[in-house]
Amino acid sequence: MTPTPIPDLPGGLPDTRAYALTALALLSLSCLTLAAHLHTRWAFVRRLPLLGVHVLLMTALVAAAVALLGPLAVVAPVPGHPAGWWGVPAGAVLGAALGVAVIRADRAITTSGRAPRGAPAGPRPPRMTAARPAGFAASGTAAAERRRTGLVRARNDYAPTSADLRVRPELLVAVAAFEELVFRGVLTRLALLPGEVWLAAVGLVATAAVFACSHVFFGWVQVLAKTPLAVAACAATLLTGNVLAAVIAHVAFNVWVWRYRRSEPVTRRAPARGMWGAPA
Repeated sequence: MTPTPIPDLPGGLPDTRAYALTALALLSLSCLTLAAHLHTRWAFVRRLPLLGVHVLLMTALVAAAVALLGPLAVVAPVPGHPAGWWGVPAGAVLGAALGVAVIRADRAITTSGRAPRGAPAGPRPPRMTAARPAGFAASGTAAAERRRTGLVRARNDYAPTSADLRVRPELLVAVAAFEELVFRGVLTRLALLPGEVWLAAVGLVATAAVFACSHVFFGWVQVLAKTPLAVAACAATLLTGNVLAAVIAHVAFNVWVWRYRRSEPVTRRAPARGMWGAPA
């Protein structure tokens, strides 16, 4: 019996390409979780830091999007935008301004629930000097309850150790750039692909929500704190037609976080490490 062929989807989109784009959207929305899964399952992947695996996975997703949608669909996800090439310099200026605004918003949110400092009732507790699990590794542990990995300290007895400073700034820059290419490039283009306003709105809101919720491993406060970045990056992309403003704002934020961590006193420095966090 000869199977009945599946007709093309509305809008002239072949069903095979629609399946590929759906898979791309699902993988892009779960890229950090998938990177964490790969990082914990295979020993040879654990030789790289989690963020390095995340960058490599996002690189593959961006390459797949370029093959399916074209390179301009990733860097300029709003087709036929009236700004045209003028959106590039506009995005550079807007991105710098958004970077400052996002840093201030993140700091305000992460410090809003902190109790005001008072006079110490007793001797100052000793600072933690042993290496502690962070992020995914700390989830569900006693250390996770003591530790706050937000933009600023949540408790006075927190002090970063060498484990906190292993991520090099170039890796954080790569993470910021590729996250914007995935979330504000690939996923924004996919959200706008159907052409329906309400579908685009749902897709953009879902993309921003998933980006914020991907930081839940660091606490729910971080989900709220990353919402301004998600909203601002999405708005800037729609306003300029390209992802440059979102990339610059996110890079500025990540570099600021790295500089903040470097300014914290540490008792034991990590050995020299290469670009991807592996021993140099």
